[in-house]
Amino acid sequence: MNLFLILTVLVSLNHCTNKTAEEDTDPKTGITVQQNFKDEVNQLTGDETIQQALNHIEEVDEVTVQNQIMITEIPCSPFLEEVRATKYAEMMTDLGLKQVRIDEEGNVIGIRRN
Repeated sequence: MNLFLILTVLVSLNHCTNKTAEEDTDPKTGITVQQNFKDEVNQLTGDETIQQALNHIEEVDEVTVQNQIMITEIPCSPFLEEVRATKYAEMMTDLGLKQVRIDEEGNVIGIRRN
């Protein structure tokens, strides 16, 4: 998993694109990133809280992938995913989320409290 790329995407989503900004292309991936985004991502990765969160993502990556596989293997038709939603709601409840519910569109929503 390329955490720098993930943070770059997240930062990019939070900004308007500036076509005049200086760009830098990563020689390994060939991905071009505006320098201001790259600077902000570098600043974020230096933050201890962000680093702890990224480390946690790395630590649970295999479990996350296995959970995604399990959910997608539940048979259902597009837009008729009540069985999947019910299983996902159960998983969220098992993880300690509160007020877990399935809305009228079929989205599973829960509240995480510290």
